[in-house]
Amino acid sequence: VIAELIKGQPVFKGDSAHTQIIEIIKKLGTPSQDDVTAMNPSYQNKELPKVEGLGWENIFEKETDKNAIDLVSKLLVYNPEQRINLYDAMAHPLFDELREKDLILPNGNCIPDLFGFSEREKHEMGLKNREELIPSWYNPLTSPQFH
Repeated sequence: VIAELIKGQPVFKGDSAHTQIIEIIKKLGTPSQDDVTAMNPSYQNKELPKVEGLGWENIFEKETDKNAIDLVSKLLVYNPEQRINLYDAMAHPLFDELREKDLILPNGNCIPDLFGFSEREKHEMGLKNREELIPSWYNPLTSPQFH
C-alpha cells in the first residue's frame, strides 16, 4: 500500500492472483530458492522463470524522495526474515519530519500523539529505536498538543 501511495497508482496491478504474482516478479525479479522456501516451505514447484527486477529507482518517478524509495525497497522483500521490522520502519528517515517538535499539519492542526507507546512496545522496540522514535522533547504531560 505504501508503494501505491507514493506512486499514486497500483505498483503490482493484476486482475487475478496469478497475474499479480507475474507483476511482482517483473518488478522485484525472480525470488531465490531461499526466498521461496522462506515464504512457503511446502511450495513444491520451485522452478520460476528467471527475470531481472526493474529496481525501485526505475519503478518510481525520478523526483520521488530517495527515503521513500529506500523504505519501500526494505519493506517489499520476498524473504520475510530480510524485511525491515516494524520499529525500524517507523524510525526510518522518511518519517523524521513527524518527530519535529513544532510540526503543524497542512490543515493547521498539531500532530496527534504519535509517541505514546505502551511499556510493552517500548521494551519490544529496544533502546536504539526508542531513542529514534520518541523525540527528546516529548512529554505527554507537559506538551499541550497531547492533552
